[in-house]
Amino acid sequence: MIDTRPLYKIYKSLSRLTDDNLWINSIDGKVKAFIIQMNTIDQLYNKGIDSLGEKVGGGEYRHLTIAIKKHKGQRYDHFTLKDTGAFYDSWVVKVDRDGLILDADDSSFYDKPLFEVYGEDVLGLTDENKLKLFYIIRENYINYIKNELLR
Repeated sequence: MIDTRPLYKIYKSLSRLTDDNLWINSIDGKVKAFIIQMNTIDQLYNKGIDSLGEKVGGGEYRHLTIAIKKHKGQRYDHFTLKDTGAFYDSWVVKVDRDGLILDADDSSFYDKPLFEVYGEDVLGLTDENKLKLFYIIRENYINYIKNELLR
């Protein structure tokens, strides 16, 4: 007689591997933190670019702002949208069946919300960073499948 329990166990594991389940379980806390880091630090802070690769703010700081930023030890060669750090700290990544949603609190100490001044494209990844994210998620998909089948 053939023992079919191992096959049944694999079949049962396979039935749990839906597209939604794979997607949601592949975006863990590390991936969310990486997305935020790529958007805030890599794009905005280090390069001063939005998700389209365009320069944020399209201009330069005024001389007084440059002097203040130098005094604070902050970047002044391009817009970073990181004065107090509150904007960067407010970023969240939400995952649902249809994709990822990046969100942040764009209220500021100034006259207008940051998205109104700098555009909503400051939220989102450049094509280069989307490709990096793709490889990470693909690896998580593979690992999740392996772990579920070998459970």
